[in-house]
Amino acid sequence: MNKHWRTYARQHIGHFGIAAWLFGVLLLLVVEWRVRDAEQQVQQAQSMQHNVRQQLQLARQAQAVLQIEEPLFRQLQQRHLLNMPPLQDWSASVGKLQQVAHFSYTLSPPQVGDGPSAQWQAVRVPMQLTLDVPHELPLLAFFAELTQLPHGWFQLEGCVVRRVEAGLQAACYGRWLVLQMRGTT
Repeated sequence: MNKHWRTYARQHIGHFGIAAWLFGVLLLLVVEWRVRDAEQQVQQAQSMQHNVRQQLQLARQAQAVLQIEEPLFRQLQQRHLLNMPPLQDWSASVGKLQQVAHFSYTLSPPQVGDGPSAQWQAVRVPMQLTLDVPHELPLLAFFAELTQLPHGWFQLEGCVVRRVEAGLQAACYGRWLVLQMRGTT
């Protein structure tokens, strides 16, 4: 039996050795593949971490800018300067102003120019007004009311006032100013 075992062992140990060697090589290949996969995952995680850090830094910078710029933005909003409705659609406002003073107006075509930053553009709409008022107080009340309208900010540039039989007639000119996001006009 011992002899038979030796013969059997010699014949099959060679096969077993080859199988063990192949298993070892396969095990090394699997381990190497797993190590390379883990290294790629580490590199991807490091890249993602770097991107997240950059985005966090940009967000912190944007937050700092917002804290500085937010009061200015609120002021512009309160003064009706940001993205207001078009002036051509202000018939309800005209009726309110007619209660203060009788007037007629003409709007010139909008003039678009650069705004305070690349995202914003300044839209100026020249306007000429003719007002008939009994005295100076309704004229002042008219312009006070005009500046409260939600169509932008009206900048009065000048008036020529003359006496007429019914009181005063004023020929005034100025312009509406609105800041709009680019691409919204």
